Amino acid sequence: MKIEMKVTVRPSLDGLIKGLDKLKKLWRKRYDMIMESFARDVVGYAKIYAPVRTGTLKNSVGYRKLGHASYQVFVNTNYASYVEYGTISMGPQPFIRPAIDSARRNIIRHIDGLRVDLDKALHGYYSSFYWSEMRGFEPDAKLKRAAPKGI
Repeated sequence: MKIEMKVTVRPSLDGLIKGLDKLKKLWRKRYDMIMESFARDVVGYAKIYAPVRTGTLKNSVGYRKLGHASYQVFVNTNYASYVEYGTISMGPQPFIRPAIDSARRNIIRHIDGLRVDLDKALHGYYSSFYWSEMRGFEPDAKLKRAAPKGI
């Protein structure tokens, strides 16, 4: 008995293009969320690290969205830079720079999540290859029964 089998493997470029479009939209949204999370973390840490005499400095820290994935952290007092960097008569009491350093640790974890999304998208592309034109191969009924479960 002679069995002939023709296998053609073709990449689905349409699937790749659709997948990359979905990935682009997902990444834009996720990147914006990551940057907002970073700004929110900086504000939170700055409020923890800010020296408190009256609470005005601590309560004046905030953030606002400037555009896609663009956020600005601000301190709305006229003396925040004097506290951060110090003056001739007063030493520095940094609270923004340490807040950025603390928040930076969290953002690395989020960026790793973007890498995982890329891996999933590429594996989805490679799994979209398909087999075609398998002719002349009909498994024997005895072979079907003898095959281990799950095959």
